[in-house]
Amino acid sequence: MAERLVRELRTPYLIDDRQVVITVSIGIASARDKAESASDIVRHADLAMYMAKANGKAGFAIFDPGMHAIIRERHEIAAQLLNAVDLGQLRVMYQPIVSLATGVAEGVEALVRWNHPTRGLITPGDFIEIAEENGAILPIGRWVLAEACRQAREWGTGPGAPFLCVNVSAREIQQPDFVESVERTLTEVGFEARRLSLEITETALLRATPATIRTLESLRELGVRIVIDDFGTGYFSLSHLRQFPVDVLKIASEFVQVGSEDEKSVAVTSAIVALSESLRIVTVAEGIENAEQAEKMRALGCTYGQGYFYSRPLPSDDVQTATTRPATKVVALRGRKARGVRAIPVAPRRVGASVEAQSA
Repeated sequence: MAERLVRELRTPYLIDDRQVVITVSIGIASARDKAESASDIVRHADLAMYMAKANGKAGFAIFDPGMHAIIRERHEIAAQLLNAVDLGQLRVMYQPIVSLATGVAEGVEALVRWNHPTRGLITPGDFIEIAEENGAILPIGRWVLAEACRQAREWGTGPGAPFLCVNVSAREIQQPDFVESVERTLTEVGFEARRLSLEITETALLRATPATIRTLESLRELGVRIVIDDFGTGYFSLSHLRQFPVDVLKIASEFVQVGSEDEKSVAVTSAIVALSESLRIVTVAEGIENAEQAEKMRALGCTYGQGYFYSRPLPSDDVQTATTRPATKVVALRGRKARGVRAIPVAPRRVGASVEAQSA
């Protein structure tokens, strides 16, 4: 029944010619003994719903007593996140973005890591959603943008300097002073707006209000490029590309990591690339893991590639080494350190039961 509810409720529909999608998170609990009251069962269902949301939303979870410990741990992480910036616990890693035509690294994506004092290095997947829930994403986002711009400026400002991609959340974009904050950071750091791209998920754009769209347009007026991350994984249709100020599409790894025999996926990817080209939108293939995938995306006309085939996220010192030596074969980027790769400029501007629903 829960699976049917999730499936049926997420069917897109139109309101005033605008496509709307409702996702639902469901928590399920049942009485384990006669001593449990109705309020106990509902509370357990609510905990299960919280876990369903924590596991990616748009799904369901059945209550288990062990959930108490998991929820308590998430609350502890949430509290510690609020001080992570002030305590200097965050780090920025950089993953190269490579031209599929030349095999040369032309840019990098900034990826934040949390160097927790007891848990070690924590990747974004384990704390970004929590940060969005408790508001810590705002100071974290400001710090990452400033730190990444500062570092990219140190790599150089000439024609061979790499472009920079930084992820921003829907919550950041919705802040009334977001454009002013970005402009102030660029001015203080001395980083050129034309070298900065801000990555936004499909889901964030689907929730965009007229004010959000004006924010994106204002960012483009500064010279900043707008990137849609993980394109193809949500309900953001190709027709939306006419409505939003978009410069770059990052094609989700789900479409990149399929074999040539998967004709439907290849056809979809080919259509995305072709339409993007006609709209003067640059395409980036995410999650490339081998030479076959790289060649397939190059043959389809995709502009850039990114993934472990080229390089894992690198410390800033390794990126600096990679961007100051003559270009060599693309496979030189494999492994922990990317050696022998020079960056060149980016091409021109061409995401009982207790139930909670989220509108996208």
